Amino acid sequence: MAGGGTTAPGFGERMQMELDSLDGAVGMEVVAPLERKYSVWIGGSLWSSMPSFRDLWISSQYYGEFGAEAIHSHSFYQSN
Repeated sequence: MAGGGTTAPGFGERMQMELDSLDGAVGMEVVAPLERKYSVWIGGSLWSSMPSFRDLWISSQYYGEFGAEAIHSHSFYQSN
C-alpha cells in the first residue's frame, strides 16, 4: 500500500480481508511499509528528477501563450 490514506487504523487488515474474500483470488498479501505515508511523494520526487520528465515542464511564458492547451499538449497521459 502507498499513501497517507492507507495509514488509517485497520486499513491494511480490512484490505487483506477484502482480498481474501474474493472468489478465485490468487493468494495476495497486503504489504504496508511504515514509510508508505511518504511513498507517493518519494516516487514523484524520483520521477521528476529523471531527464525525460523535463519534456513535460511548462514555463509560465508558454502557459501564458497557449493557456490550458499547454497542459493538454504536455500531459503524460495524452488523449487522442
